[in-house]
Parts: sequence; C-alpha cells; structure tokens
Amino acid sequence: VKTAFECLQTALAMVKPGTLYRDLGSKIHKVAAANKCSVVRTYCGHGIGSLFHTAPNIPHYVKNKAKGVMKEGHVFTVEPMINLGAYSDITW
Repeated sequence: VKTAFECLQTALAMVKPGTLYRDLGSKIHKVAAANKCSVVRTYCGHGIGSLFHTAPNIPHYVKNKAKGVMKEGHVFTVEPMINLGAYSDITW
C-alpha cells in the first residue's frame, strides 16, 4: 500500500499543462521497481467526460504509447495498480 501511494503521489506531482500522458508511466514504474514491485498493465487511468471512461487512456507502466498532452481543463484519473512480484493479474 505504501508503494502504491508513493507511485500515485509521484504521478500527481507531474500533473500540469504540457506533461505528456505517457510520461506518468515512467515515473510510476521507477517508484514501483525501486520497491520490488511491478505495475499492472491491464488497467489504466482514463478521462472523465459526459461518460465516465473516456479518452485519454493513461497507462501507468513504462514504455507505453499513450497519446496526448495535458492541458488546463482536462479531467482524468491516475490510478496505478501495484503488485508485489509480476505485473500480471487474474480476473475473477
């Protein structure tokens, strides 16, 4: 839980106009890896508009291909899921 919170805090510190959405994943990965954790790749942050899950998609892992630059007025989530060990998850 501590590592997940640190990952979130690190990413939120980057949220400002001009930041590339894909850059969040690099910082989140760095914090997770330093704590022997990994970032789940199945889920991502997302925009919130007239529908809840909208563009942009905001992957929280390193080397993602998210498109877009943060601009004033953008509303989106940052919700990294952090695992001990491997990044894979099981749907149940």
